[in-house]
Amino acid sequence: MAQKTKIGWTDCTSNPIVGCTPVSDGCKNCYALRMARRLKGTGLLRYQGVVGCNGHWNGRIAIVPAELAKLRRMGKPRRIFLGSMSDLFHNSVPPGFLHDVFATIGACPQHEFTILTKRMGMAWHVLKGWLPLANLLIGPSIENERTADERMPPAIALAMKGWRIYVSNEPALGLVRWARYGLKHIAGLVCGGETGPGARPMHPAWARDARDACLRAGVPFFFKKWGGHVPYQDNGPLPEHCSYVGIDGTVRLGDWEADTDACMGRLLRGEKPNRLLDGVLWDGCPEREEGTK
Repeated sequence: MAQKTKIGWTDCTSNPIVGCTPVSDGCKNCYALRMARRLKGTGLLRYQGVVGCNGHWNGRIAIVPAELAKLRRMGKPRRIFLGSMSDLFHNSVPPGFLHDVFATIGACPQHEFTILTKRMGMAWHVLKGWLPLANLLIGPSIENERTADERMPPAIALAMKGWRIYVSNEPALGLVRWARYGLKHIAGLVCGGETGPGARPMHPAWARDARDACLRAGVPFFFKKWGGHVPYQDNGPLPEHCSYVGIDGTVRLGDWEADTDACMGRLLRGEKPNRLLDGVLWDGCPEREEGTK
């Protein structure tokens, strides 16, 4: 059965494909790679050939058809994140197996599936001639404006063909001028900071801009969490665990700041991630399409 998850916008994850290849700056501290290393260490067969001896993705993928069979047997309706340990539009995924994945989604109308990809151009190429699935949210994973410029146009093009587009701005690593991309055509947007070792801080302005663009467009906004750093509220001397992050993403140490800098404190051991943006819990999720259970 699919694995339970702490991801707030979904109930569980399923991985019919594992393994990946880094494609942009958002891949630098990949959470899936950290988990894959641990799973490889436990001896789990599917991860042996996708994580190299240097501890990085080696560009190979492993196909796990049994995961599709499990999904077809799951009767209780769930929200399922499909492909948390891979990118389903990796160029090594056999077209026939990708067809099997989408056939499984279509055969399980009781569930709502979400697929996120950093290869939105490939998704457009594959799906532009297919009939949209009412129980699928699909969309780009975007970390900054450069990747938004690359991935949002094919996402919006799919939206115009009837696909339900869900945008992930996680990890947020730079300001994105979301109003440029026609957010009224998307089903929802989730924003969050980077977590784990080496996490880069998120400037509050990046999250606020995403929220405000969604509010203007009438689009559900979900703020997942600040990540490994949270805004520091005290106006006193800068603690050692804090730093300043510029609107351009530049991180500066020391007790000084420019007008647009934000003081961010590293999340200390034992502290729980903060999900409040300007004191508000943003939990907006796309509504289910009519005709799905």
